[in-house]
Amino acid sequence: MKKIILYFVAIASLLSLSTFISLPIMAADDGTAVWTCSIPGVDVSGATDVTSCQNLCTSTGAPGGSGTTPLQGICSKSIVVSPAYINTLIKTYTQWFMVIVGSIAVIVIIWAGLLYIMAKGDAAKAKTARTMIIYAFIGLAITLFAGGALWTITNFLEVK
Repeated sequence: MKKIILYFVAIASLLSLSTFISLPIMAADDGTAVWTCSIPGVDVSGATDVTSCQNLCTSTGAPGGSGTTPLQGICSKSIVVSPAYINTLIKTYTQWFMVIVGSIAVIVIIWAGLLYIMAKGDAAKAKTARTMIIYAFIGLAITLFAGGALWTITNFLEVK
């Protein structure tokens, strides 16, 4: 049974890690990204996606560039890191963290309750189950307190 729980935690960790890695990329789609061209002097500030950037990123668009065979530059997307963007990331990561830790705590409480029921008078098993329940509630309380403190701080320091 411990192996099943360990596998569940490992899969949940990998899924949450992939979500955390993709969150900044998804958050950058709200206008906080800047397109740049590999050819010096080419202005691609009007680009809204990779296709429009590639259309603007040619050597004929460069100052003094009037060659017969235009060179195609490479477009890249950069995330603009502003205080508001960092604030959004902190809030998003905190929410995900609280959901994950809260879910794990509830699962541990349910599991410990089942262990307590299945103890059938065995004092050692009942004590282990009670300890698990107490620790799960302590962890849940710490998580909620930390989330509340972080929410208060980020709202107090809100950058607009």
